[in-house]
Amino acid sequence: MITWMQRHKKWLVITIWISAIAFIGAGAISWGGGGFSFSADKAAQVGDIKISMNEYYTQYQALYNEQMQRSQGDFDEVRAKAMGLPIQALQKLIAQAQLRAFGEDLGLQVSDEEVFELLRHTQAFMVDGAFNDEVYKNAVRSMGLRTDNYEEQLKNDILAQKVFYGFLSMVDPTSKTEELSLALPMGIQDRLEIQILEAPKLTMSDADIKAYWEEHSAQWRSPEKFQLEYIKVLAKDQVASDEEIQKRYETSKGMFADENGNIPPFESIQEEIIDLERKDQAWKAASRSYAPFKDGELKGEIVEIALVNEDFIQAQGVILNTQAIKTLKDSPQGQTLKPIEQDDGYVIIKILSKTPAQPKTYEEARDEAKAELLVHKQAEFLQESAKKQLETFKGVDIGFWSLDSFSQDKIERISKLGLNAMEFMEVLGQIFHSESKSGFIPLGQKMLLYKITDQKLEKPNATELHSMSAYFKQQVYMILFGEYLNKHYPPKIFMDLD
Repeated sequence: MITWMQRHKKWLVITIWISAIAFIGAGAISWGGGGFSFSADKAAQVGDIKISMNEYYTQYQALYNEQMQRSQGDFDEVRAKAMGLPIQALQKLIAQAQLRAFGEDLGLQVSDEEVFELLRHTQAFMVDGAFNDEVYKNAVRSMGLRTDNYEEQLKNDILAQKVFYGFLSMVDPTSKTEELSLALPMGIQDRLEIQILEAPKLTMSDADIKAYWEEHSAQWRSPEKFQLEYIKVLAKDQVASDEEIQKRYETSKGMFADENGNIPPFESIQEEIIDLERKDQAWKAASRSYAPFKDGELKGEIVEIALVNEDFIQAQGVILNTQAIKTLKDSPQGQTLKPIEQDDGYVIIKILSKTPAQPKTYEEARDEAKAELLVHKQAEFLQESAKKQLETFKGVDIGFWSLDSFSQDKIERISKLGLNAMEFMEVLGQIFHSESKSGFIPLGQKMLLYKITDQKLEKPNATELHSMSAYFKQQVYMILFGEYLNKHYPPKIFMDLD
């Protein structure tokens, strides 16, 4: 398995490693509502590195879409919250920020040339084998990003890559003793016979769907809707004098002190100081605009939003996080909210109208109820079929498998049975962790039946044994590194994930 993974692109390896760092760090972080501070534009912060709500939402949406694809459409916000997807999204961003902070402290840098080199070799941006600027810009735009934002993300990815390979270079080669300790578990091989049950195409009457809707009607509601008027005060539009900037440095320089209390000189943090001063001036300007806007002397833009996600809303450049959304929901129609901090300044919002969430009628919810009932009935059918067939099924003999037997020919063999490599990794993991010689494993809209028909112990291939030993040794180092990152780069959470 490790050998197979190592043949894939290094970016996949780095992504998996970041995910593991995030998992290691999760236990050291308080994720509950009692351990956070409020900031409308930030989800979290690691040292000087801010994780914006926009970054959080983008990461969350990527994980959400991934789960939606895995579950073949059987996924929603309720399931996402139940499986901790909001926390997973923030964990990954925090891990990335910790790696970046560590890399910057080591003095690692990424040049514009390195970013362009990566762009130049990205297949998605090529036409006839060459980088195409127009294709690149259109592709980035379709992601909802500007090119400068995307290139900044690439810089962070490259920096993480440098940290990653720099870290691995410090891990000593595995010793003979370490390799021998893994020889026995790696040598165990099970001969497997499997059968895959596919979910049937079931027909459901309108009466069945309606009965299911009546039983679960409370879960189908139209979202609460708002019509808002807003004005934005941008930090970049504020003008800060040299005197104001110097004064800001004197009052805020303590924020930039290192762990030994050393204050950096003005020149090294000049841009950050200017940003602080402009942001503060934007708040003052927004406060001055509050009364005229409330009284109707200032006119703003109109936007209509539907509250489909109570953790985050982004519409026409306005970002509202959990706390701001709660304030919006709790405020009466006609009220003007106090200035809300944004990544780029402040926004003032006036609630023009509110339409409360309403239970969906059967006609409105029918398609959703039908889809959910179908998945429910298919799962029941697969479960019952698997139980009935487990003792007597005659499956396909797929030969001997160990935890490290993902050769290309074996991957091709299971793909002909309708399984991809990632699915069968999950299957093998469950089989080798089970004490039963037979069982069944759900895989979305499929059920896999298996039985172990034979077992043998073989001496592992020397190359594979070396690779696996090195992998496990790296995992131990990685756990220690994850603990180090959380101790020296502790995150501060600004959003309530309860």
